Amino acid sequence: MSIEVTISAEPRGGLKLIDKIPAHRPCRLEGRNGIGKTATIKLLSLAAGQQPYADDPAAWDSLRTLLPDGATVTFAGLAGDLTASLTLTPSTWPEQPYAEIGNLLGNLTVNGEPRPASELATLVTIHHLSGTERLIDTLKGRITGYETSLSVVHSRLKGLTATREEVGELADRLEYISPQHDESEQNLVAMLSTSRDRGRAQAIEIRRRLTTLHRGLALHAMLQDSDFQEHARTLADSIATAERARAEAEELDVLIEGILAELDSGDKAQRLLASAERKLNALIRKRNTRLARLHTLSQQLAAHDLSLTNENGTLDSALVSQMAEQARTKYRQLEWRHRQSQMSDAQRRLHNELSVALDLAMEAGLAQFSVVVLNGAEVTVEELARALTDPASTTAMTPEDVDVAQDLASLLEEAATLLREQEAFVATHDEEEQHVAQLREDTPEQDDLRARLADAMSRRDTAESQALSATQIIGRLQARGVTKDGADAAQAELAEILSGEDLEDAAELHPRTMDLTAELSHLDEQIDQAIAELSEVERRQASRQLRRREMQLAVASEPSLAWLRTPGDESTPGDPVDNPAWWLTAAERAHVFAERLDQLVTEVAALEFAASTDKVASAHRRAIEAVVEQDALADFAEPAIRDALFDGGEALSVDLQRKTITWSSLSGARQEKPLSTFSSGQQALGFIRARLRQLADQEAGDRIVFLDEFGAFVAADRRHPLAELLKRDQLAALSDQVVIVLPLQVDYGAQLDDVTGPLKERYAARAASISAHGYFTEEFDE
Repeated sequence: MSIEVTISAEPRGGLKLIDKIPAHRPCRLEGRNGIGKTATIKLLSLAAGQQPYADDPAAWDSLRTLLPDGATVTFAGLAGDLTASLTLTPSTWPEQPYAEIGNLLGNLTVNGEPRPASELATLVTIHHLSGTERLIDTLKGRITGYETSLSVVHSRLKGLTATREEVGELADRLEYISPQHDESEQNLVAMLSTSRDRGRAQAIEIRRRLTTLHRGLALHAMLQDSDFQEHARTLADSIATAERARAEAEELDVLIEGILAELDSGDKAQRLLASAERKLNALIRKRNTRLARLHTLSQQLAAHDLSLTNENGTLDSALVSQMAEQARTKYRQLEWRHRQSQMSDAQRRLHNELSVALDLAMEAGLAQFSVVVLNGAEVTVEELARALTDPASTTAMTPEDVDVAQDLASLLEEAATLLREQEAFVATHDEEEQHVAQLREDTPEQDDLRARLADAMSRRDTAESQALSATQIIGRLQARGVTKDGADAAQAELAEILSGEDLEDAAELHPRTMDLTAELSHLDEQIDQAIAELSEVERRQASRQLRRREMQLAVASEPSLAWLRTPGDESTPGDPVDNPAWWLTAAERAHVFAERLDQLVTEVAALEFAASTDKVASAHRRAIEAVVEQDALADFAEPAIRDALFDGGEALSVDLQRKTITWSSLSGARQEKPLSTFSSGQQALGFIRARLRQLADQEAGDRIVFLDEFGAFVAADRRHPLAELLKRDQLAALSDQVVIVLPLQVDYGAQLDDVTGPLKERYAARAASISAHGYFTEEFDE
């Protein structure tokens, strides 16, 4: 079964095409010049995936311009009873005749089913053999063919620029994440950890010493005060007054309870009065206790450099509540930061890996991705990353710092609670006092008991007031370092401090304090630096560890990275996560691959240039010529070519630079001849025969072979042997279509009167077709 080719198009501007090549085998296509025989062959070659316009951009531009969109090329009778129809879209073709156009040609259907346009090249191949082709032209054409192929390869390689860059980046990434960096950094980690821990221990000791020195400075200042002894006596007197007043208040409380007990033994009205008096007395007692505690808290808060009193000299409730909330928050933060600073190596690695993973996720645009749900609320990547405190921010955090923050938070929380209770007391006290006043009016017969109770309560309040005043004095004096033991005790404590610091005189306290303060500041800076560097190293290690795991999974699962796997291991690269040798080998392999890709691009570009010109001598040009010379020798070994060109002799060498061929005759004589002398006649026919046989020996799908311009070189008496050759079984592999293209041989219409019989009928059919189309087609048999 032969192939039928149909072209449906209405080209513009004088472009002409053969509209149909029937399924004759072989087929004779004969017609006038200019009817589109060559244009048709080139268009069919283009449709079949070749680029016949590679060296003729002007003709390519003309075809793009004159051929309309919608022109259709159809191949019927392909192997498997397939019909392929390609609808062309020249308006989408590139401006330059690139070697590969692929799917840009148009839209392909095979038996009505849409397929990629490039698939047509797998179904049919076009071969164009010219009868005017000389041997030297054939060999030069092979160089041009190599140039085209090299252009395709170069174009594809340049299209791999991104891939080449990716391979280079992959090599760098493999080298960067190698565990060898972790090993080389272990000494640095150990040194930084030691520096941090030693610095923290030194900072704790310096802070302890500074606390002692500040106490010594306070004692020294106090001893320099001329009123120190008077202050000591005042403190002792105030302590005694406070103790005496509290004892008196306790005795009066017993008396008050006795009077209330007498009221309890009376009638109902008296019992109600006793209960109300007892409740009011309890409120007043709690108030007095609360006021005393608030005063103590106020002094303790003042020691923290907090001034929280209002214009009346009492604690401001709103301000205390606000500061209490801030203190609780600060304590929680400090406590968390302290725990962070005490993390073990395993805890730090976990923290860093989580932090790195979250940072990578945010870089990938996943900041708002809800990664977990806590207590019913979604937590995004960004929120979780923000919640992970950097251990480097913990600086020289000590347990003492946390304790101070906790104490302050507790003091403020207690003060805020007492102030709220005090505010609630006012309303309750007024209500209870009114209730007691009403009950007193209802029991006038108990005036004596009421008078005794009022007197006891008044004296008890006075005693508690005296105790509170004395306590205030005690607090102020003790805050200044005054002790009841006097100057001797203070001097003894100061001497102990001086001895502990190896100081001879109290005047040295201040310089020593300044020196230690400066030393602590410098030490804190060193600790900060060590912590920051350690955190950076650990984050790098965590990042590399995480990326190694990702790479391991990718190498094990992605086909594009299969070349990185350990030979013989089809699943994982030999557990390479912590194996430096594997990562270094893989990185080197990737580097070599990237370098060879770059080198390949360079070499192919040089070969492409060398194939494009013979005016520049180069090793690349000579390499291409050597390949062509070897290919030619292989062709000349074909028996038909040996008989046609060398009378059965053997080709020995082809020299494209000298444009000669050397062979040995059957007698063994060595002969040399210029390539340009092989041109026409019997040798040309033998050469064409050999070329046809070569095509037949090549494996391919459906093939259409055009034998063009044979009229000038193959005499009429040679056409019949050619027809027989094309029909022989040995050339059946040429597939189903061979087209012999001939110029118009005679004026068939003018010669109708000179012929008779079947020849006359044939001439008449040819003349009619030529008149209608400018050409005729029929089976080639002469």
